[in-house]
Amino acid sequence: LGLVLTRRLALLGAKVAILARDEEGLARAREDLRSRRFDVLAVRCDVRDRSQVQAAIRTVTQALGPIDVLINNAGVLQVGPMETMIQEDYEDAMRTHFWGPLHATLAVLPEMRKRGRGRIVNISSLGGKIASPHMLPYVASKFALVGLSEGMRTELLQEGITVTTVCPGLMRTGSPYNAFFKGRHRAEANWFILADSLPVLSMSVESAASMILFATR
Repeated sequence: LGLVLTRRLALLGAKVAILARDEEGLARAREDLRSRRFDVLAVRCDVRDRSQVQAAIRTVTQALGPIDVLINNAGVLQVGPMETMIQEDYEDAMRTHFWGPLHATLAVLPEMRKRGRGRIVNISSLGGKIASPHMLPYVASKFALVGLSEGMRTELLQEGITVTTVCPGLMRTGSPYNAFFKGRHRAEANWFILADSLPVLSMSVESAASMILFATR
């Protein structure tokens, strides 16, 4: 989803920076964008680490100027029954889905406040509105992000800063290949892959990106 959003934004003429903690994935994304003649700034950053986020935002601002739009899209997914989840699963989900967006938001807010404008887009999930079994760390952290995002929208709107909360359902983004399955691995993976692949139950990443950018604009 982040990659498709970046392509669309670059096509619209935006100056775009992409952040990711995985060096290899970041390099693949950069090459994909360059092959389409899009010049983007790629910065390695683990959003779970506040100091890395602050450093990354400084790098982006120095290279491209003040940030007009921040899109928080980092995600992890653990699938399995509650009995297989350990505390670290919940901590990882919260650090990625709640603390990550908060770190990035706090890093861009001073400049946005100074200019009296800006847009923050938080990619949560339908799982942040409706709890699903076998995904409790994911669901709990996405609920936290929805609460944070909707609360920030109310407070920041009076300062000219708009917060958009995005809660898509299943998207065909390849998440079954990046999810961490626990318990009865094959059974957990099979139902997830089936739901993720059915057009009736899931939406294409291109459709999701179009709606997100429509809401953002």
